[in-house]
Amino acid sequence: MTSVAKDLERIIERVPPLPEVAMRVLRIVDDVEFSMAKLVELVQTDPSLTAQLLRLCNSSLFALQSEITSIPQALSYLGIRHITRVVVTSCTSPYFKVDDVEIPYLKSTVIWRHSVACAAACQRLAKEIGGIDQGTAYTAGILHNIGKVPLGQLLHVRGRIDVEVSASGCQLLDVERELFGTDHAQVAGMVTDEWSVPLELKDAVRNHHDEDLIDESGILTAILHAADLLVLRAGISRL
Repeated sequence: MTSVAKDLERIIERVPPLPEVAMRVLRIVDDVEFSMAKLVELVQTDPSLTAQLLRLCNSSLFALQSEITSIPQALSYLGIRHITRVVVTSCTSPYFKVDDVEIPYLKSTVIWRHSVACAAACQRLAKEIGGIDQGTAYTAGILHNIGKVPLGQLLHVRGRIDVEVSASGCQLLDVERELFGTDHAQVAGMVTDEWSVPLELKDAVRNHHDEDLIDESGILTAILHAADLLVLRAGISRL
């Protein structure tokens, strides 16, 4: 194992586990015997999540005539789609709050902006196509570029690397492989291997750039690949 690979392995080992509440919420809403009572009970165990959901309900976004004061009210009003988005976004956003690096596309703000846009696109495609839970699709969009965060941290460990990154998506993967001996999709797979996430999520984040494996990996990988391209071509952010 090269010294770069060892440094990357140590960085990934220090990535905190994904909050259990996020995965439990996803399992509950994906259950054919879905129970709102179970979801209410789970959300109420997380004060931060409770506060965020109540804040969202009472924000100008909805402009309700009366204040929402309880989680049962909030969940009933928001619906499953909004609940999933709030939970996943809340639980994953801290992973993207790291020291910025000089390479623009590895900056945490750029990564997060692209991830949120891709998550929304994944959810919409899942709704239109069917065959995959919308919450799972949204989660795949949020997590698909999580591998860029350890790569950015690796730059701090290894010292400054002077490189001009202004290429297309495929060429960016080549740049990553030259600099680090791997790419962000593979690193994302390594990170999610450390978490208790479904296999289809792991496969999607690991294989969404590998055209030879997209069809084999299933519909979620195909949706993620398509959403990633849509967001890039819409000019919302870089890959």
